[in-house]
Amino acid sequence: MKENKQSIQIGREYIHGISVKELEILNHFIQEFLSKEKEIPNAALSGESDSLSQKQILIYKDTFYDFLDRKFETDYSLFVGNDSITEISGEELIRLYLTLRSFLFQSEQFVERGTIATRKPNKVKRKEIGITTYTPREPFTNSEEITPFINKRTWITDDILSPQSDYTLSTPKGSAFRICQEDLLRLSQRIGNFLAALTDN
Repeated sequence: MKENKQSIQIGREYIHGISVKELEILNHFIQEFLSKEKEIPNAALSGESDSLSQKQILIYKDTFYDFLDRKFETDYSLFVGNDSITEISGEELIRLYLTLRSFLFQSEQFVERGTIATRKPNKVKRKEIGITTYTPREPFTNSEEITPFINKRTWITDDILSPQSDYTLSTPKGSAFRICQEDLLRLSQRIGNFLAALTDN
């Protein structure tokens, strides 16, 4: 005798073609889940020192200063391992923080105690700064307007909790990356000295 199959309706959703045996298994499985539901682990710091087994968490703050409009434009990026959320506004970053904090406290019963194992940031190496005479391979024309911009990037990671910064100077003629503030100041001084020397001559 062919067994009649059953359908389960939950609101507008259906699960079709279920046998009585499958209903029994499903019912037992649901009851088992509900009895163990309180055992679902909450988010917690493991306290493990093995950072290689964990995905690095990184937050970038990029601030662009454009030659044309002379205004600061800032956005944020959040990286967890190979996954990322980019071009977040400051307001969205704050809302993300408040949402995460609310979730951790209310859903995960998180209690703030202990600290994350951290390390000291690598010391920024000073770069050589200089201005030299450039001899172009092709005749130079002034048709291309020099429109530089500066990008300041500030970041923090889950194991370096003090904010770190570097700068990018970009022009149509070339760019310099990962400049520290000291080098940017030294570059400005060198350019000023070079221009003053030209004026004296």
